[in-house]
Amino acid sequence: MTRVLVVMAAVALSAGGTTFAREPQPGGPAMSADVKIVDNVVYEAVAARDAKQLDAILDDGFMLTNTFGTLYMKKDFLKGCCDGPAASETQYLGAKTSEVKKYGETTAVIVSDTEHRFKKDGQDQKIGWRSLRVYVKAGGRWKLVAESRTSY
Repeated sequence: MTRVLVVMAAVALSAGGTTFAREPQPGGPAMSADVKIVDNVVYEAVAARDAKQLDAILDDGFMLTNTFGTLYMKKDFLKGCCDGPAASETQYLGAKTSEVKKYGETTAVIVSDTEHRFKKDGQDQKIGWRSLRVYVKAGGRWKLVAESRTSY
């Protein structure tokens, strides 16, 4: 089951900056034993374009499939998210609803209805999608290994 979920993979997002970022710290939110807290930090780091924070949370083998079916590996996701000037200004990025399913002590799947509100070319815009994220706990830390997004 875990192998199938990992193969499903996940998405890239170029988002504008905001003030949501947290510094990765030993024992801090990105190191939390609660996978839902770590998942929220991922949203915050993407919104803030914080490559350092994301690099600490994403597994080296991270895969992301966006709503168009494009596959991104960790390096490409970090580049698309965090390099260069922002294409828009993020006002909100997060889960409106989410459900966590744990499989033993080392695997968790989170299904969320995600919303991104942003300003682009002076216009307020909003998009939403369903996210399926797969986390694996290694060395006492939750790592995001895959995400798949479906538009609705």
